[in-house]
Order: sequence, then C-alpha cells, then structure tokens
Amino acid sequence: MKFCPKCGIKLDNISATCIDCGISLKERYIAKLRFRFFAWIIDMGPVLFFSELILWFSISHTQKINILRNVIAVSAVYFSIGFFYFFLQEFFFKGQTIGKWIFKLKTVDRNTLREASLKNYAINNLTRGTILFPLDLILGLLKNAEDPNNRIRLSQELSNTVVVRFS
Repeated sequence: MKFCPKCGIKLDNISATCIDCGISLKERYIAKLRFRFFAWIIDMGPVLFFSELILWFSISHTQKINILRNVIAVSAVYFSIGFFYFFLQEFFFKGQTIGKWIFKLKTVDRNTLREASLKNYAINNLTRGTILFPLDLILGLLKNAEDPNNRIRLSQELSNTVVVRFS
C-alpha cells in the first residue's frame, strides 16, 4: 500500500492519480538533484545570515583568540543554526523548508511516502549546514550510483527518508 505524497491518503499500487487531491502519481519520483541543490542554496541563505550574525556579536574582533578555539566556535554555531533551521522547518512544515516549498519538494518517509517521524527528521538533518554535508552527499551518491532514481544522501539512508517532488 502506498500513500499520496501531497495529502497522505492510502492509495492502490496501480493508481495513476490520487483520488483525494488529484495529484498525478506518475510524477511521484525522487526529486532530481538539481531541484534539491537549488532548494539547499536558498535554504543556506538564512543559515549563513544568522550564523554570521551570532558570530559577529560573540567573537570580539579586538581580542586575539586561539585559532583552534575560533574554528570550534564557528563550526558549533554553523552546526547549531543549520541543524535547527532544517530540522524545525521539516518537522513543523511537514517535510518542507523554504527552498523545498519553492521547488515543490518534500522530505517523506521512504517506505510510506508520508510525513516522517521526529527522529527521522533529526537524523536526516545532522549534516546540513555543516562541513560534513559534502561528504554526506558524495558518499550517498557513490553508494547509490547504480540506481539513478535512488540517489540520496547517506544521512537520508540512515533516517529512512527521501525527497520527492510533487506537482
């Protein structure tokens, strides 16, 4: 049994359109990498803005700071802002962030195509907004390279989520 990625109603495996909201189920594929990339670029704007704002006020420019402490502080700020930005938006807005909303994307449970759990959203967003994101993306692409419809990040594999595009 599958579920509509837009409204969540139960569907037959042979349904071509959702009987409730009318969405075409032929378009229910894993979102293309280009849409996901541009959505991520849009979402990184607020993450960078708020991270830099916090860093501007928290690190004194006249004070000489140990380089290692500075790198750790910057990484902690970017991780915290990035994680909470993506996690809270996906949790409260049913799998969508601002960027995903613009491109009609949604993070859903991989098996049911319904809203993912709080735990799944948390695991999915552990690397977003951090220096680990490119590594997460590259490892996921390499692991799933044989199946072009299954190119997901490694953290999505661990969280059992997938990004779908709906019309």
